[in-house]
Amino acid sequence: AAVFASGPDGTGDVQVTLDATDLVGNVAATVPVPVHVTRLKWMRSMAGKVDTFKGSPIATTVPVPQVIFAGSERTDALGPIASFGPDGTVLWRTGHNDVATVSTNLAYSSTTKRLYALGDGSTKMFAYAVGAGGVTSSYNCPLDDGSNVANSVGSPVIVASAPERILVADAVGRLWSFAGTPGSGCAAVGNSFTNNAGAWLTVNQPSFDGSLVFVPHDGTQLSTVTFANAAFGAVTNAQGFAINIFGPVSVADAIYFGEIGTVHLYSYSRSLSSNWLAGRAAMAGQMNAPVVVGPAFAFGSPTATDGQLHAFLKADGTEAWHWAPLTTKIGNISAPTLGADGVIYFSSDNPKQLIPLKVSGTPGTPSLANGWAEFKGSSLQKTPSVSTPTDTTVDSLTTEPVIDSKGVIYFGTAAGKVFALITDSGGPLLPVAGQTWPRVGFDNCNSSNTAFTCQ
Repeated sequence: AAVFASGPDGTGDVQVTLDATDLVGNVAATVPVPVHVTRLKWMRSMAGKVDTFKGSPIATTVPVPQVIFAGSERTDALGPIASFGPDGTVLWRTGHNDVATVSTNLAYSSTTKRLYALGDGSTKMFAYAVGAGGVTSSYNCPLDDGSNVANSVGSPVIVASAPERILVADAVGRLWSFAGTPGSGCAAVGNSFTNNAGAWLTVNQPSFDGSLVFVPHDGTQLSTVTFANAAFGAVTNAQGFAINIFGPVSVADAIYFGEIGTVHLYSYSRSLSSNWLAGRAAMAGQMNAPVVVGPAFAFGSPTATDGQLHAFLKADGTEAWHWAPLTTKIGNISAPTLGADGVIYFSSDNPKQLIPLKVSGTPGTPSLANGWAEFKGSSLQKTPSVSTPTDTTVDSLTTEPVIDSKGVIYFGTAAGKVFALITDSGGPLLPVAGQTWPRVGFDNCNSSNTAFTCQ
C-alpha cells in the first residue's frame, strides 16, 4: 500500500519501503524505493476511423468484457460504433451504411445480447446481435406507420419482457414499441405505438420504471402511459404543468428533470405532483445533459454560460454545493458518473479535463478525490517500453464517463480518443430502482429502465 498523488497527466511517484530479514535473523538495511505509477491504463486514438465520440458509453461483461462507444464514421467504412476490450483492443466495429453518426445514447441488452442504435436523423432503429467474436447479425425497424415516416428522437429504451421490446420516440409525436429478431427484422413480430389518439405532436425520449412510461411532450407537457404485455394503456397528464422539459426525465425516488430556457431542476412524484417549491435549483446556463440522481443529490450539468456542476439536495431542491467557485467558470459540463466509493466524475472544456470529486459533510463540501488531480493528459506522455511520446491530452468536453466492474473509468473525446483510467472506486455506483439514477441512461447498458438488470 502506498499514498499516490497524481499530476494532471495521471502519473506520480510513490515511495515503497523494503524491510528484509534472512532465515537466520540477519536484518538488512531498510531501503526506500521510488516507484513511478500512472492512472492511465491506456489511451487509443480512433482518428480517421471514428471521431467525435458523444453520448454515454456502454460497459458490459456479456458476452465478453467490453466498453462500447459511438461517434461519427470517417473513411475506413467499418462503422461509427466501436467496441474495446479491457486492454484497449478494438474487438469489433459496426453500423456502416446504417448509422453515419450517433450523438445520443446506444442501448445494450445484456439479457439478449443485442445492441440498439438510433443514428442522427434516422428513420429506422437498428439492432445488432453481439457474440463473443463481434456482431453476428442485424435488423432494423422503420418508424413508418404506412402514411408517415419520421426521424427518431433521443435514445432507445429497453423493456425487459418476452419478447424483449424497445421503446423509440419520433419527431411527429409517436412512441413506438418494437420487437425483433436479428436476421429477421421487426415485421414478423409486429409493433405498436401511441401518440395519444393524435393529441401529441412532439415527444421527448421516454423513460420507464417497469410499468409506467414517462413522456415529456409538446414542449410544456408531461404524461405517463401504462405499458404491459407489449401494449400501451392509459395516459395520465400532469395537471397545471407548463415546464419545457430538456430531454428525458430521470426516475429515482421521485422523477427529476431540467428545463429549457430559464434553467431550473424540478422534482415531481410518480403521480405527477410537484415536490419542490418554484424557483429552487436554479442555474445560469442551459442544460448540457439530463439530470443524474445519486443517493443524496440531483446533479445539474449546464453549458459554459453557467460553467459549474451543481448538486441540489433531493429533499427540497436547495443547492448543496457547486464546482468550481462561481467566480471560476470551467466551460461546458458533462453529465457526471458516480463511483461505488462516492467519487463523482465529470468533465469540463475550459480547461479540458476530467474532474474527480469527493464530498464530505452535510450538505456537502466537494474537493478533489484523494490521490487525484484534474486529469488533462499530456502531449509528451511516455511509457517505460516506448521512447516516442504519445499525445494523451484531453482535447474536448468528453462523453459521459462510464465505470466498469473493475473500477476502470472510460470516456471518449471529439478528436476520436478513448481513455481508460484506473480509479480507486472498485466499480460504479450500481443503480437502485426507486432510489437513484446514477447515469444518463440509468445503468451501464443505457437501458433507461429501472426494472432492467444490466450485466
